[in-house]
Amino acid sequence: MVPVALALTNSPATTSAPTILNQLSILDWITVITSCAVALFAFVTLVVAWYQSRKHFAEKELEDLFSPLYEIMDRAVKKSSKVFLISDEDYEMLGTILLRYGHYLKSQDHVELKSLFFHPHIRHVNGFRQYPAENFRKCKELVEKNRRKLMKRLWGHKESYREPKNRLNL
Repeated sequence: MVPVALALTNSPATTSAPTILNQLSILDWITVITSCAVALFAFVTLVVAWYQSRKHFAEKELEDLFSPLYEIMDRAVKKSSKVFLISDEDYEMLGTILLRYGHYLKSQDHVELKSLFFHPHIRHVNGFRQYPAENFRKCKELVEKNRRKLMKRLWGHKESYREPKNRLNL
């Protein structure tokens, strides 16, 4: 009588049929490994290019739109608890910035900023525009929120990044 283990190893069902992996030569293996390496390199290159284009777009958005708006709003003078003053030059610059770079904003934010900045009840007095404090606060919050989002997208959640303090003491 033949042991079971020996019978199983000699049976034709357990002998392996020649596969394509057994038939590859060393040059074929080198070609396969090189092709995988080139594909991985191409993938990494595309990911890096995508990341850099997102970063470049965020930098342009911050540089062209949100930083100038933030600076203009930072230069505003708080006349009283109900009124902020913006000079005529800054008012014209606001219009130019929103006209030229408003496409960076979401359409809802763009409409809201334009309606708040160019509200029909804004008074013009001695070279300044008088903004109601509530409108000004809404504009400031909207600009700060979008600016913070972009800064976090650019620099991540690093410890060196600090949230800007509310310098207007609203």
